[in-house]
Formats: sequence, structure tokens, C-alpha cells
Amino acid sequence: MGEDRSFYVYEHWRPDTGVCFYVGKGKGKRAWTLKGRRNRYHASVVSKLTANGLCVDVRIIRSDILESEAFDLERERISFYGRGTRSEEH
Repeated sequence: MGEDRSFYVYEHWRPDTGVCFYVGKGKGKRAWTLKGRRNRYHASVVSKLTANGLCVDVRIIRSDILESEAFDLERERISFYGRGTRSEEH
């Protein structure tokens, strides 16, 4: 049986500021599920965008990768953007 290459790394961007505010790894519909299982910071940004009639810009950075590769890339992207970008770490 082959390795599970169903993971991806995604970023959530603010359309009002053009800033990436979240980096995560997932599979399936995780990147587009905006409620629950993240942190307060993420919920606050999503709530503010929604209240202003805006949607989170979801960007898939790399797909069809192993979970270990996804974790590594997630850490790399968070390091690139700095501490203001939060990770889901699951």
C-alpha cells in the first residue's frame, strides 16, 4: 500500500489588507472550513471579514504531499511570514 499523499499546505489571506494571517496543513475540505478547531486570532479575523462582507482568500501552497512534508512546509511558511501568522498545528 502506498504512502498517504492527500495532504496540502494552505494560507488564509485578508482581501482587505492583502496580508496572510494564517498558515495550516490539512486534507479534504479543511482549508475552506473556516469555523472551529483553530484559534481565537483566526476566529476574530474571519468574523471581522464576514461582518464587512468579505471572504477569506484561500491559497493552496502545495498539494498531494505526505503529512510530514506538510508539517515541514507549514513551519517554513510560518517562519517566512513571522510571528503574526498563526498555525493550526494538528
